[in-house]
Amino acid sequence: MATIEIVDDADSFLALKEEWNELLQASSVNCIFMTWEWMFTWWQELAEDRKLWIVKVSHEGQLLALVPLVQRPSRLLRLIPFRVLEFIGSGNVGSDYLNMIIRRGHEEAVVPLIADYVASRQLVLELSQVDRASTLITQLALLLREKGWRPARTTTSFSPYIPLSRYTWDSYLQSLSAKHRGTFLKKLRRLERTFDVRMEEVTTEVQRRDALTVLVDLHLRRWDERGGSNALHRQELVSFHESWSRTALREGWLRLYLLRLDDKPAAAVYGFRYNKVFYYYQAGFEPEYAQYSIGVLALGLTIRRALEEGLEEYDFLHGDEEYKYRWAFEARELVRLELFPPSLRGAFCQGAMSVRLNMKNMLWPLLPSRLREWLLDAG
Repeated sequence: MATIEIVDDADSFLALKEEWNELLQASSVNCIFMTWEWMFTWWQELAEDRKLWIVKVSHEGQLLALVPLVQRPSRLLRLIPFRVLEFIGSGNVGSDYLNMIIRRGHEEAVVPLIADYVASRQLVLELSQVDRASTLITQLALLLREKGWRPARTTTSFSPYIPLSRYTWDSYLQSLSAKHRGTFLKKLRRLERTFDVRMEEVTTEVQRRDALTVLVDLHLRRWDERGGSNALHRQELVSFHESWSRTALREGWLRLYLLRLDDKPAAAVYGFRYNKVFYYYQAGFEPEYAQYSIGVLALGLTIRRALEEGLEEYDFLHGDEEYKYRWAFEARELVRLELFPPSLRGAFCQGAMSVRLNMKNMLWPLLPSRLREWLLDAG
């Protein structure tokens, strides 16, 4: 008989590290944002007033599943009048592909247990940054709907990606449009004629600290011209990446590059390598080099590096920016799934969230940028 318990304190979360990552390796959702390291760092740096609510399913001493959730308290200013369960890693830190972690071969037996347990608690679920193709989340939603729960699904973004395993660098370039390929190669040759060009990868702790500072500076200056960043604009987010990038470097996951021109940092690309995937997370570039399309060149050079490393995929992560589709021709759909219990509380919360969504759609473009930023940070 399987047993279910809730991990609700930091010490127990800390103690889960080895079990967590062994289970992740044995699951179908093994990505960088589901690692214990990413989620524990989020808990330390960005959890704020949330409470841990990790569902742990075991059988005869073997860990079968973890559902990495937190309880978010009511947010009256955002018309969310009740506590909500959401994934660890939620918010504008940018965690994609959040999910339940279930040992392969046990999904059919375990998901109904999780559905029964969640249903018994009658708490609203707001599951964001979920891959629409996830069979685990789909099964959970269907089981809860059979129990009278009301689901609501919203597409929030798309994640373009390149299946690198199909290509060499030369064949990949040939897959691009003639215009984009020609522009990239022409501007790269021009840059190399004008400067001593060096793509530097961070490999030491000293380099990491310096490069992260450069990245944040370049990123913020780039986005100042566009109304401000929503990725590295708060000290809590910078602190998260200071801690996370240190861990990622130690684990061999960090891919932080500086593109130097005559030894001056002109662009920075911040990503991760995990499970044969390159995750393109963030970037920044020096405005004075804009005429060289320095951001485009830095991005292309990281794709070349990923191919040289023998990686199987280059994932641009969420965001429908046009530039990503110059490089990638496939994308995953990301959704937010809200599940409301069959109770007065659930109906009231669903109504409040619907009002919130309608108000956001109508009023959001009219709000001052600082107020939008505050509302996003209020989370």
